[in-house]
Amino acid sequence: MSMTLVISQGYLPIGTVTVQRAVQLYVDGKAEIERAHPTRRFRSMRMVVPAPRIVRLRANVKLPGRLFGAAPLGGGNHNLFDRDGRRCLYCGRGEAEVRRAGHRLTRDHVVPLSRGGSDAWRNVATACEPCNNLKADRTPAEAGMPLLAEPRTPTAWELVRARHGEVAELFW
Repeated sequence: MSMTLVISQGYLPIGTVTVQRAVQLYVDGKAEIERAHPTRRFRSMRMVVPAPRIVRLRANVKLPGRLFGAAPLGGGNHNLFDRDGRRCLYCGRGEAEVRRAGHRLTRDHVVPLSRGGSDAWRNVATACEPCNNLKADRTPAEAGMPLLAEPRTPTAWELVRARHGEVAELFW
């Protein structure tokens, strides 16, 4: 699914939305298209809209407060993987290297759920399947597998920056 970066009137990154939602913000007059995909278009009976890569909210649009606090961990792993730079926090292999080896990234609970751990930012880490299986139902210390970084709670801003790297850097 393609995502579009949303920036404020003052050019600060706010978050991401689907391309379809970005088009809707534009059509509703809530946003302007700052950068568009060079060839992709959305067509209706009355208009043709270029697929936005970056939209800037108009001055009168209120920003949801959730953008300024802790990011949601959510049921999927996208935010977790973005926080950890899409690499295993046990062996350090990146997502591309893990996929080439025929595996995928997974969510690991530092303190396993079966041992009282929670599904919260400070207790989850990105792990490749081999490391997750090797660690099994143990803590990193018990498995002799120290984490390369301490799990922490990111802000929504940090995830925008992680997800949109070079584009977000233009606005920081």
